[in-house]
Amino acid sequence: SASGEVVSDGPKVGQWQTWVLVSDSEIPVPAPPAETSNQTTAELAELRQLQQQRSPITNTAIQDYHAVPATQRWHDLAFALARAEKQSLNRQAYLAAILHTALHDAVVATWAAKYQFNRKPLSQLAPDVTPVVPITGVGPSSEVSYPSEHAAIAGTAVGILTAFFPKDEANLKATAAELGQTRLLMGANYRSDI
Repeated sequence: SASGEVVSDGPKVGQWQTWVLVSDSEIPVPAPPAETSNQTTAELAELRQLQQQRSPITNTAIQDYHAVPATQRWHDLAFALARAEKQSLNRQAYLAAILHTALHDAVVATWAAKYQFNRKPLSQLAPDVTPVVPITGVGPSSEVSYPSEHAAIAGTAVGILTAFFPKDEANLKATAAELGQTRLLMGANYRSDI
């Protein structure tokens, strides 16, 4: 799930009703690189290198990032931007409805794609890469890894929030990039997953 816990009914999430997307496969997702590809080998090497660079400061930042569901940060940011612009409560409610509907559909499409590709999680291909924040639930060996719902949520949120707050586009994209880097430092995703 987007909070870091393994979704025990992950295949079902990809079958939930979408509200804006016609179907869970409306957004085409390219296949991940093969397990034996040069790209996967390079990504695993990068994760091993990042793991060696972890420090107490990065570990604290990772744990802070991971303390709330991935949607929560974008929700909070949306309302902070709305308040900064002194938007009415009606406008804020409109923003929340659009943002969360889009995030819901992004999560559904992501989980449908996860079970379309069934990419092995890092724990199976690189057991020496250990996440800073352990993944709990039914176990990391059963969590498919591609695509990342964190990346889907971030991309969706940036698109929606940029439409509402165009002058903040650069900052929104920088926030998404920072969160992606945090996922890599955490050791939770391949680069191609995000």
